[in-house]
Amino acid sequence: MGALDFGRPELAEVRRAWDSGGSARATDALVRHFEARQLDPRLLWEPDASPEEHRRRADATVEGRFELQDVSARPPRRRDGGPDWLHRGPRGDPEWPRFLNRHDFFRSLLRAWRDSGEDRYRDCINRLLLDWLDHVPAPRGRSLSLAWRSLEAARRSTLPWLEVFFAREPRPALDPVPRLRMLLGVLDHGRVLRSRHARFGNHHFTELVALAVLGAAWPEVRAAEGWREYALPRAERALLRQTYPDGAHTELSNHYHRVVLMEAQRLLAVLSLCGRKEQASRVEERVRAMWDYFAGVTLPDGSGPLNNDGDREPNGRYLEEASERLTCPRWLYVASGGTRGEAPAHPPSRFFPWAGQALMRDGWHRGAQWARFDMGPHGTAHQHADQLSLEVSVGERHLLVDAGRYTYRPGPGRDYMRGATGHNVVRIDGRAAIAPPWRAMAPAPGPALRSPDLDFFSHRARFPADPWRGRGGAKWTRGVIYLRGRCWIVLDRFEVCGPSEVEASWLFHPDCRVESGERGARTCDPGVPNLALRALGAVEWRIESFRGVRSPRWRGWYSERYNVIAPCTQLVFHATLRTPALAAWLLHPLAADATAPLPAVEVDEVRPGTARVTIGVEGGQVAVAALDGSSVAGLAPGIESDVPCALSSGA
Repeated sequence: MGALDFGRPELAEVRRAWDSGGSARATDALVRHFEARQLDPRLLWEPDASPEEHRRRADATVEGRFELQDVSARPPRRRDGGPDWLHRGPRGDPEWPRFLNRHDFFRSLLRAWRDSGEDRYRDCINRLLLDWLDHVPAPRGRSLSLAWRSLEAARRSTLPWLEVFFAREPRPALDPVPRLRMLLGVLDHGRVLRSRHARFGNHHFTELVALAVLGAAWPEVRAAEGWREYALPRAERALLRQTYPDGAHTELSNHYHRVVLMEAQRLLAVLSLCGRKEQASRVEERVRAMWDYFAGVTLPDGSGPLNNDGDREPNGRYLEEASERLTCPRWLYVASGGTRGEAPAHPPSRFFPWAGQALMRDGWHRGAQWARFDMGPHGTAHQHADQLSLEVSVGERHLLVDAGRYTYRPGPGRDYMRGATGHNVVRIDGRAAIAPPWRAMAPAPGPALRSPDLDFFSHRARFPADPWRGRGGAKWTRGVIYLRGRCWIVLDRFEVCGPSEVEASWLFHPDCRVESGERGARTCDPGVPNLALRALGAVEWRIESFRGVRSPRWRGWYSERYNVIAPCTQLVFHATLRTPALAAWLLHPLAADATAPLPAVEVDEVRPGTARVTIGVEGGQVAVAALDGSSVAGLAPGIESDVPCALSSGA
C-alpha cells in the first residue's frame, strides 16, 4: 500500500479502507479496482500466432513441457513439484532458460482458456505465476541470473504480464492473491529496469521502453511517473541513434529490426497516452521510415531476409496490421502480394543508402523476382561476414540463400553461420574480406542506379595483406546488373598481388535439387520456379559441391530459425589467379521447365574496370557497358534507351 499513489482519484475507495485500518478491505478494493480497469490496447499490439499454435503450446505447458525456439523440454522438478526455472534445456543452451523466463507461455495459456473456456489453462496460469514468484525472487543488486537479466525483465513484464494482469474475459484471469503478488513483482521489475538497464544496443532501447510501459500501464504506482520521466526521453534518443534516416536499424538484421520496431510502436503509444505530441511526432516519423524499410526488404512470399543474426520473419503479417494502424495502404499492398492497398512507386527495386541494402525485384506480386545485394556497413551487433553477398528468390521459392544463424553457442556451427563460408561471397587465399565499418557515418556513395527496366549496383571489398609473403591486400569489386523480369548478371573483378586462390561460394535452399555442370548448375524441381547459375568470362573454375558436411569444416548448411538446421547444396568455385581478372555469372530464373535454354551472354573487359556485357534476349540484343564504380551506359534494343539511370534515394 505504501507504494501506491493515493492522490489519484481512482484509488479513493482503497485509500478510505486503508485509512480506517482495514487492510483486508483495502486489498479487496484494490483487487476490484484492477479487475475493472481496462488497458489501452496499443500497449499490447504485436501480431500473434494462430489459435491452433497457442492451443498446442498451452496443452504442452499444462503437462509441464515448454517449447522454446523449436526445442521442447520438460524441466526437472523440484521436491515440491515445481519446475526448475533455470534449466538449460536438452542442449545446455543458456538461451533456453532466458526464453522460458520471458513467460510467453502465459499468452498461449490465456488464449487457450479464452477459446476453449477450460479452466485448466487458467489454473495453470495462476499456479505457474505463484511458483515463479516464490522461487525466482528479484535480486537486490546486479545479478548474472538467467532469469533476471534486464532484457528478460523487460520482455516478461510487458506483453505476457500485461495481458494476463488485465485479462477480464470471460472473467479475470488472475485470482486475487496472484494478482497482488504480480503487482509487487511489477515494483521489482521497475526497480531492476530503472537501475540496471543495458547501456547500448537493442537491449538498451527495449528495456527503456519496457520501463515507460510499466509507468503507463500502472499509473497507480507512486514510482510510475518517475519511470516515465526517466525512460521516455532516453528511449527517444536511443531510437534515433539506433536507426538510420532511411529507416534501417543499425544492427542490420531483419529479425532485430522487427524487435526494435515493435518496441518503437509501444514507445509511440506511451507518448500518445502521456500527451507528449511533439515527441510523439518525431518518433512517428522515424517509425514510419522503419516500416518503409521493413516493407522494402520483404520477399515475395511475405517473409524477411536472413541478413546477420535472425530468423525468417513473417514480415507480411506485421505489415498488414501496421498498414491499418498507421493508415498506409502501400504496406498492405506489399503484405498482400499486390491484391489490396495501393502500389508503391515504380520502379519496384529499392536502395537504402544508409543501410547499403539493394533490393531488386520486378514487382510486388507473389510470383515476383527478388534479390538482395549487401553493400552496407557491418552492423552494430549480431554481425555476419556477408559483405557483397547476394540472395535470390523467385515467387515464393527461395533459391540462393544466406545460411541463417542457427545458434549463439560458440563452435564450428556458429563460425560457419557467421563467417564468409555461410554466404554467397568470395574468399581469397582462404581469407574473408575485411569487415566494413560497423556503422555508416554517411549514405553509401553508390553506384546505385535504377531505371524502369534495369538496375545496377556496385561496391568494393578489400582483403588483408600478407606481409610475410610480401603481398599487399587484394581487392574485390562486385557489380550486379538486373534486367528487370529477366535475369541478373554478376560481375566480379579481382585485383590480386601474385598467385592467389580465389573461392566463390553459392548456397542453395535445402528444397532445391541442384544439378551441376561444367560451367555452373541449375535447380531441377518440377512445377516450381528454378534458377540457372552459369559462370561467364575467361576465368577457369574448378567446382566442388557440398551438402551437410561438418568435417574438416562446415559446408552446405542452412538455418531458417534458431535451433533448426538442414543440409543444403553449396557450390564452391575455385580458381588460381596471377593477374587482375574479371569473372561474371549469369543468374537466370527458369520456369517449371528447368531444361529451357539460356540466353547467349558475352562478357568482355574492354579496359580495366569496364566490362561490356552482351545479352541475347527475345526481340534483339541488349548491350550493357558497366563502368566500375561509376555508371551504366550503352542501353540498346530491349531496354528503353532514353530512360536515364538516376542515383536512387531509396524512396
